[in-house]
Amino acid sequence: GNWDPRRAPNLNALWAEAVVEELGRLGVELVVVAPGSRSTPVAAALARAHLRDGGALLPRTMVHHDERGACFAAVGFARSTGRPAAVLTTSGTAVPNCLPGAVEASQAKLPLLLLTADRAPEARTNGANQAIPSQSVIFAPYSRYSVELPCPTADLPLSYPLAELGRAFQAASDPANPGPAHLNLMFRENLAPDPGPARGEWRRGPAASPPTAESGRSESGGAGLSSRAQGGWDRACVETPRVQRWLRSGRPFYPGAAAAGGAGAPSS
Repeated sequence: GNWDPRRAPNLNALWAEAVVEELGRLGVELVVVAPGSRSTPVAAALARAHLRDGGALLPRTMVHHDERGACFAAVGFARSTGRPAAVLTTSGTAVPNCLPGAVEASQAKLPLLLLTADRAPEARTNGANQAIPSQSVIFAPYSRYSVELPCPTADLPLSYPLAELGRAFQAASDPANPGPAHLNLMFRENLAPDPGPARGEWRRGPAASPPTAESGRSESGGAGLSSRAQGGWDRACVETPRVQRWLRSGRPFYPGAAAAGGAGAPSS
């Protein structure tokens, strides 16, 4: 494709775009999207990827406004094809609606990827809207693999979410025991694919203008965000040798996640 991770407007967009790219490389043919606010980075990345690449090597997208129906649509795809589909939901009460479909996939040994967006940890116990403390483990009794990814940060290389997605795909597709695998994806705002900072990260007062995506500094000369914050993220997290090999290879990142093999080991 024509994806250049260095052009991602913020870290949320970077991780979401990498997930979409890797889903395509893994051979996932369908993502069923149940629209919601917190999952905006991934939903927007899907839309932007299709506009950019014309759908080549990308999952098809189906929009379903009911999470229970969305999950069963993905289960039905797996039943008819034998291949995993993914379902994408927002946070909070949207997620338990996928439980019946996850149980069906587990009992019937059907591959399924559950991609659930979530609020940051600090929002889970203070009464924030659509935040439930147990979201990351809600599918645990039936999931072949469950992992919670932290909010995107430049302190982690891009290999981290790629490796975890590969592990989930491998577990869901295991010929000996296929079934659902769960990635809980935490996002702080800014959720839109814009170069602004995450809410709460830029507190320099009215005198300083917002930082630019390129520099991470304010155009008026104020301190603004550091280059490691959301608005002006540090490109070093995509310049590690393993990530660069993955970008050039056109293959999945995680070894063993697909028949073609990965582009490198699941580390930075």
